[in-house]
Amino acid sequence: MKTLKETEIGTTVTVRKVTGDRATRKKLEKMGIMAGSDLTVLEKMPDGAMAVSALRGQLELEAGEAACIGVGEHFVRRDEPILLGGCCAYGDTTEMLRRMEAVYEEKEKEAEASS
Repeated sequence: MKTLKETEIGTTVTVRKVTGDRATRKKLEKMGIMAGSDLTVLEKMPDGAMAVSALRGQLELEAGEAACIGVGEHFVRRDEPILLGGCCAYGDTTEMLRRMEAVYEEKEKEAEASS
């Protein structure tokens, strides 16, 4: 399986697997990078770090993080049901994912305010 580190600039890929130690996997998950996520490589730095575009916007990944992300060809599902957290949706699920992201961000802000 190819890693994100091996992906060319401008290419959109779908994350197949995230490896590495627990802390790295958790950090990537908080960034919204998990199996099924779509990433577009925007820029590669000389030190191996890279800038990618994801659902949460533009992210910067260290070389080690990029090497932990196994990717495959960009996968677009059309007209087939998609199971996401117990709910079923058809076709383009972008709007539903954006709403889920807004709820996630609101809960994070509430948690920060209460601590």
